[in-house]
Amino acid sequence: MIGRISIAPCGRVALGLTRVTALRQLDELLRRIPVEADALLAAVNAQNAAMLAERPHLAATFGGEMRCLRAICHVVIREMVERLLK
Repeated sequence: MIGRISIAPCGRVALGLTRVTALRQLDELLRRIPVEADALLAAVNAQNAAMLAERPHLAATFGGEMRCLRAICHVVIREMVERLLK
């Protein structure tokens, strides 16, 4: 299974970081990923709401898009972050 310990050597080799620094950077990225994903989801939702005012016929399309994006954020991204935290 891929986890933070197995990824740390990549940071050392590719970026020349020490193991501790690579783990610290990885932990920071893993902390930020869900926050940034939620922010992106909110931005897309706001953009869709603005466009919906001008194009109400797109309501079903935007609804489907938001369901898909929520699933990506709340299932796929969160699961991958949890796996990488191990």
